[in-house]
Amino acid sequence: MLALCVLFGWLTSSAIVTWRLTHRDSPREIEPLPTIPDAKVEDLQLRTTDGETIGAWLFRGESDNPCVIVTHGRGSTRRHRLKEITILVNSGYPVIALTHRALGDSTGEIDDAGWTGRHDVIAAVQCAEREFPGQPIVILGQSMGSAAAIFAARDLQERVSGYILEQPYNDLDTAVWRRLQHYLPPFFDSIAYWGMNFWAPVLLPFDIDDVSPEQFAEMIPDSVPVVILCGSDDPQCPLSDVEQVFARVESHGELIVFEADSHAPLIDSSPTQYRSTLLTLLHQMDDSQHRDGQ
Repeated sequence: MLALCVLFGWLTSSAIVTWRLTHRDSPREIEPLPTIPDAKVEDLQLRTTDGETIGAWLFRGESDNPCVIVTHGRGSTRRHRLKEITILVNSGYPVIALTHRALGDSTGEIDDAGWTGRHDVIAAVQCAEREFPGQPIVILGQSMGSAAAIFAARDLQERVSGYILEQPYNDLDTAVWRRLQHYLPPFFDSIAYWGMNFWAPVLLPFDIDDVSPEQFAEMIPDSVPVVILCGSDDPQCPLSDVEQVFARVESHGELIVFEADSHAPLIDSSPTQYRSTLLTLLHQMDDSQHRDGQ
């Protein structure tokens, strides 16, 4: 009887945790327009092909610069990328910053680590093509947002001129395990992992094995540069995992490692280095685009 009670408790708690981690945890909320001196911002509502409405900000910038689409990590919104957005806007780049589905002011109920977030990225690219016709488009992703950008690459192909991807996980199964290891003590991490794997096929409308940025990264065309940024000691997204993603784009990519020991945005650990690296990469991608267009 005791064993049955323990089993029931484990299955019940695992189901609750799996549900909470993969579904929206708060109602939609207004995301106020940010204040950046001398910058005008427009509030957008982007419509995806699968029926979601994605909140976004638009900064028009200068007409001869690439448009940068900014995505964010799990549990955050475009508000949490304001430091990066400010760098871009102050440097004259047009910016579209979005909030992924199931977060902030965007619709959606399922949080699937960027898997259906690919539709959000595609909607932002379509917006950039309408608002800035003929200008190159670069995607600046972070964590889950990097994964969403990679998943979108199969559909976008050469419509995107470059990717700058921070801390992309290699596959969802590994990402879940890394986070459980980080937050739970030994043994309990394994118990939680087994429980979540038991319930995932029941509670999630997708196959967890399909959610693999490592596999999708090779669908980015060889003509499109990819730069991957990561921390040297990130416990939730170790360098070894990021290197697996990079291996798929190494022929047209670059891996840059920051001294960082957390999964926080890299701008927080090395703001000066981050700013310099970001602007240098954008300049290089813009130059490459102009050379290819000649």
